[in-house]
Amino acid sequence: MTATGRRIVLEPTATRTDRDGVSLVKSLVRGPDGPTFRLRLESSRPDPVAVRVQDRFPALVDPETVTLGGRTDGWTRYPGAYAEFLCWLEPGGTVTTGYTLTDGDVDTVRGFMHTPTLRVATAAALGAPGPDSSAPSPPENHRETRTRTRRTPPHPPR
Repeated sequence: MTATGRRIVLEPTATRTDRDGVSLVKSLVRGPDGPTFRLRLESSRPDPVAVRVQDRFPALVDPETVTLGGRTDGWTRYPGAYAEFLCWLEPGGTVTTGYTLTDGDVDTVRGFMHTPTLRVATAAALGAPGPDSSAPSPPENHRETRTRTRRTPPHPPR
């Protein structure tokens, strides 16, 4: 990894994980407001599924310096811990989202280069209404607040 002025070069620049017919690629790209972490979900399943991605932030990062989602909804921020993205994936479908770090140095960016936690469930398993809604219905004990900050997370990422 090298830093030249404001340019950050980080190796590796992508991580990948697969679970239950869904792949997640997290990549680092240069965004207009700072280093941007792009998350691309792709389904190879024959049925629609609910997807939950949890991505933790490095301990010393101020969560307010992380801009979630851009044009995509479905994000929830947990102060000082992590962010979570919920969505439906149609059979063979893809969703691309991400977040931008608006303040940080090379060491801060390095702290974000890990593989997020990926969970996949069918609508039937969730008891959810299905892909006609914009995101899966969370369990009853899990209160969703999109793109807002929660005071306490319901469960930590693994």
